Amino acid sequence: MLSHRSTGRRGGVLVYTAVVMFVLIGFAGLAIDWGYMTWTAQKLQVGADAAALAGAQQIWWSHADARTAAINLASLNEAGGRGIALSTNDENNPTGDIVLGKYDLTAHTFTATLDRSQANAVEVVARRTNGSTGGPLPLFFGPIFGKRNADVWRYAIAVALGGPADASVIALNNKDPQSFYVAGNGYMDLGDGSAQVDSSSSSGAMFQGTSLTFVANEADMVGSWDERGNPKLNSVSLQDQQPSVADPYAGLAEPIPGTPMTPNQITDSPSEYWPGYYPNGLSIVDSGSNVLLHPGVYILENGNPKKPSPPAFNMAGGKLTAYGVMFFIKFGNVEWNGNAQMNLTPMTAAQSTQFTGTDAYAGIQFFQARDNTQQADFNGTSVYTGTSADVQGASGILYFPAAKILLDGTGDMYVDRIVADKIEDTGSGRKIVTRHYNGRQGGDPVYLIE
Repeated sequence: MLSHRSTGRRGGVLVYTAVVMFVLIGFAGLAIDWGYMTWTAQKLQVGADAAALAGAQQIWWSHADARTAAINLASLNEAGGRGIALSTNDENNPTGDIVLGKYDLTAHTFTATLDRSQANAVEVVARRTNGSTGGPLPLFFGPIFGKRNADVWRYAIAVALGGPADASVIALNNKDPQSFYVAGNGYMDLGDGSAQVDSSSSSGAMFQGTSLTFVANEADMVGSWDERGNPKLNSVSLQDQQPSVADPYAGLAEPIPGTPMTPNQITDSPSEYWPGYYPNGLSIVDSGSNVLLHPGVYILENGNPKKPSPPAFNMAGGKLTAYGVMFFIKFGNVEWNGNAQMNLTPMTAAQSTQFTGTDAYAGIQFFQARDNTQQADFNGTSVYTGTSADVQGASGILYFPAAKILLDGTGDMYVDRIVADKIEDTGSGRKIVTRHYNGRQGGDPVYLIE
């Protein structure tokens, strides 16, 4: 028979064993939950790294695209049994999931900003927390101790080298309505490029008609835009109230005329000319003409600079071949009409340095003087492009800082870029602006910083 003392001792052992087992199970549960939290944290870190890098690849192109890329990449990574979910944080709150900002590589500091000329980095915080899009992380054994969930998060910052992506077309006028105007049968294709409209007018950009074609990734307006006649613009991201963009060629020096060439005008005959100063401009009107210009800078003017002048550049027939050439329009205007065919390419950096002593003119096809406000008319019915061997190879940049460009012809045009005071496209000929036409290749090199 067991004594009362033996029975009490056994009961004490059972209680002690139960307490020890409870403690051991608690430690085991704590270890499992802790390991699960650590594993989830590692997954959140991988997702944050991937999302930050994806966003940084687009930061110089588009802030909206940067956020979208970060969200999409994060969702492909699982943490705690579900895809990592990020909120867009369009207001760019510094405590948000996706924060765009400037990373100072010297001071190693990150400052939230939406300034497109400054923002070079993306910070991503991947969370499984109370109040986050993904919610807190459920625990396995925590509920035994009254702890059902845990908050886990990790962050990453990726920075992109380089600078802001340049717009394919820029309308520089800062106040007038319709400073960027696509209407009627107008056809403008920027591929993955963007249009920048610096006008603060509520109708600084105008899209009018049902037959127009406007292809772009984005159109950014300092003011806003107006649509009339139900134009089809569903695929273009229209962004109003955006910062203005400075004239990218504002520092480009105007060429100084030298001794007039002999002959002092480029015409149908002779058929071969060299760079220099032509005070009576260029005028090719014979449909049978085939004129060749050698590489260099052609300074053209015509008429009287104090009043409307005859065209300084007049192509109404024939064919003009000018490879490695820049036209500087001192006064007078540019006219491309009729079935005149133009195969033009700008100077390379090496050619620009050779002929002018600087590479600043590389890529520029037409440069109209800053005090020359006469409208440029590109209204041809033939083709305006780069080399004849590659019809879709682009000609150079059209730069008319104080003048409007009218694109009203039925001929196709392939140019690298258009920068003008105002831009109007009403012609059915395809205007292909190729600067970003071959598809976005991502941003400059990107690196994880933190």
